[in-house]
Amino acid sequence: MKMQAGRNKLFYHIMTIVLLAGMILSSCSPAAPAATEAAKTSPTDAPKTEPTKPPEPTKAPETEAPAPTEEPPAASQPLYKMDPAVEMSVIKSADTFFGYYEGQTAGNNAVYDVWEETMGIRFVNKVETAMEGYQQQVKLAIASDDLPDMIAASSSEFEEMIQNDMLVDLKPYIDQYMDPAVKAKLMAFDGALFAPVTRGEAVYGLPATSNVEGSLRTLWIRKDWLEKVGREVPTTMEEVLDLAIAFTEEDPDGNGKKDTWGLPLDKDGPNSRLLNTFEIMANACGYYPARLIKGPDGKIVYGSLDPGLKTILKQFQDLYKIGGIDPEFASKDFAKVDESVGAGKIGLWMGVFWKPVDPGFATTYKEGVEWIAAPIPPCKSTGVYKPFVAFPANAYYGIRKDYAHPEALIVAVNNYLDSDALKKPDSFQKRMSALANTEGFKGIPLNNWAALQWQDPLYFDSSPLVRALNDPEFNPENPQYQVHMGAYDIISGRNNSDEWIINQFKDIFLKSCAVHESYPPENYVFSAYFGAPTLTMQKQGSILEDLEEKTFIDIVTGNKDVSSYDEFIKQYLQLGGEQILIEVNQ
Repeated sequence: MKMQAGRNKLFYHIMTIVLLAGMILSSCSPAAPAATEAAKTSPTDAPKTEPTKPPEPTKAPETEAPAPTEEPPAASQPLYKMDPAVEMSVIKSADTFFGYYEGQTAGNNAVYDVWEETMGIRFVNKVETAMEGYQQQVKLAIASDDLPDMIAASSSEFEEMIQNDMLVDLKPYIDQYMDPAVKAKLMAFDGALFAPVTRGEAVYGLPATSNVEGSLRTLWIRKDWLEKVGREVPTTMEEVLDLAIAFTEEDPDGNGKKDTWGLPLDKDGPNSRLLNTFEIMANACGYYPARLIKGPDGKIVYGSLDPGLKTILKQFQDLYKIGGIDPEFASKDFAKVDESVGAGKIGLWMGVFWKPVDPGFATTYKEGVEWIAAPIPPCKSTGVYKPFVAFPANAYYGIRKDYAHPEALIVAVNNYLDSDALKKPDSFQKRMSALANTEGFKGIPLNNWAALQWQDPLYFDSSPLVRALNDPEFNPENPQYQVHMGAYDIISGRNNSDEWIINQFKDIFLKSCAVHESYPPENYVFSAYFGAPTLTMQKQGSILEDLEEKTFIDIVTGNKDVSSYDEFIKQYLQLGGEQILIEVNQ
């Protein structure tokens, strides 16, 4: 998901706790160094869009895979340490946001020491760059055929490196050295995470996995408003709309004025052009606006071109007519809409699991407001909610063709995703957890100091925290409970936090994260396109985006009839959408 501007220090406080006190064992928050173009692309399609399963690994050009530098010997067990230690050169983006503790640098720090001591991998920064300069350095390395030993790059950059025979086929090393439990995690979603870097039987990269939880959504409802209008927690999207109407017309705040809104909309929607909330409701009804997904015939389609979206647009238009949507929504960004929550204008929100720490929501917690966290319900027509989820591989890790020790990359992921690490006396995870709790290193996302990192794509945060809170013999020194120790300290009252802060953390970790665990992974819908923006996307993309945004706003505000959406579809295809469909399906 896309972080919105305007989050205050409280947001960074909670996310630091989430990432630091237990980041090593995976968390809800994003990780991985480089974004794939697939996450940024948009245009594509025409006929009816339907939810699809994750894409299968690409069987693209059947070219002969390059042989590994050395044929790896048969291994009787997974490899967890290089002995003797080996050097691995990397392009390193320095942590310019949190910075480095005194005496620590991007190329010489305590995290690098832990890697060498526990894994036998000695990082050498071939290039150091600010985070915003990372992709440029990757492009230069590829163009000059001067890769570091390990490179983290996007799927489209991997396409270029694969075509130019620059990378090692990792499959023999995966087969021989990867822990089977780790392999099962990376093979989540039927192996779809490997699709962009698989050619025939050859695998040229490991996915830099992130957690899907940041993409999942929760239905937040003010309990006092719900009781005031005499409704139950919605179990269908139709009931959500009914509740939105009630929150508009039945004076839920009891001030005798019609001054509340049913649904929040803002201009910071997906790809910065669609409306937040609209996509969630559309997903509940089986539509995927602004997304490239597989159609029923297996071809890639663009969800915004589905005529069925007229039904959703009509519902929003009707709500707008009765004053259920802020008339200034088209000019308001996320932060402004969040302010409306704090001002008591909005009591229903469909959004991220950490919503309670946003400033507007935080204001309501200070005032003693209780929020209900519920699953996003499906429309009656679908019976099941199938959310679009950001592909949980933000980048890929590859090994330079002539590097002598490709198995070192397998060693790294084995340590990172080792489910038994806490049972081992001196594991990487325990060492990193101890470092994160050492004076001078607290409050810093130490994983950002390393050159690689992974998260279990199907891990949910609430489970270890719930175990800790329900364990009468809880021992804070027990490494099993070092995940989210900061959250435990707050929820359990150990650090004497204010009651409203305790309630925030309970709602995030014990309610919202638990809601997300109720969404079956087989119902996730991913993008079907992983490539770089096509030529027509580059040329016509902004024109098409503007057309789409204007159409949505004009229909919702009643400036155009819903039937005008058919004309939008025609115009979109004529202005380049049809050619984009051809390009992404080649």
